[in-house]
Amino acid sequence: GAYLMGNDMVRLLSLTGGGHISDFHFDESTGLPSLNPLWVPPWKTIEPYRYRQVVHASRYGSPVAGKLLSGLTGHNICLDYFGEPSEEEAGYGLSLHGEAPSQKWKKTKLRAGNKQVALTLSTTLPAAGLKFNREIRLRAGESVAYFKETVMNQRPADHLFHWTQHVTFGPPFVSHRDSIVTISATKGKTFPHGYEGHALLESAREFRWPHAPTPTGKTVDLTRPFPRRGFGFVAGVLLDQARDVVFIAVLNTRVRLLIGYCFRRCDFPWVTVWQENRAMTDPPWLGRCQAMGLEFGTTPF
Repeated sequence: GAYLMGNDMVRLLSLTGGGHISDFHFDESTGLPSLNPLWVPPWKTIEPYRYRQVVHASRYGSPVAGKLLSGLTGHNICLDYFGEPSEEEAGYGLSLHGEAPSQKWKKTKLRAGNKQVALTLSTTLPAAGLKFNREIRLRAGESVAYFKETVMNQRPADHLFHWTQHVTFGPPFVSHRDSIVTISATKGKTFPHGYEGHALLESAREFRWPHAPTPTGKTVDLTRPFPRRGFGFVAGVLLDQARDVVFIAVLNTRVRLLIGYCFRRCDFPWVTVWQENRAMTDPPWLGRCQAMGLEFGTTPF
């Protein structure tokens, strides 16, 4: 299931499976580029909450990653943790990036008028004991989507959690030749555990954005996506502490289209930069995917 929102400028599609924002583009009537910059996987997706290991593991992978990947597309939320579950959590049935991106989301409020439309989707995280609300608002005459999110603890004890906006862009919008990445970042550190034997960057090295070290002693400019086929990387970068409002943005110079996210640094002080350039060969990747994540949140890894 999905909800399609629109105004006189843009269209936005939000899925009920995991709450993913799968499509955001200019309406063709505007005469502006109508390309969707968000990543769409090459495999057929399902509702992630319908994933069953016996039926779907061969297509999407084991439950830890496969449950999420079965429905993954575009912009997804990572809550209440960012990354893989522990062994004990996996045994309970939890998967990559927490419960929120694999749960069923429901419409809890809809307001529509001449000047704006606002949709609120909500989901519960039974294992974490959290409730999550996201309101998306479009105003007339603007090519902007406004997000307001709330996390509520439904238990009496404090609960430490991660909160990351896993925004993933993909081809044809993102290409090495035509695209430029910009982040209001200062410094970063490469992931300490490589990239499944195909790491573009040297592990556990600090660097100044955007020039990151490679295993051969050279540096690579992270503003240019997909520099080397068959390789990928993960790096965490710190956002500029002199700014109250920070950003990530990607420009395609050929299409003349730019997409960006602006947010408060006190909410999300880190961006995880992830690039998969046909490096992962396990299902469902199969060595055929190009995806670039600019994942802003509460933790670098």
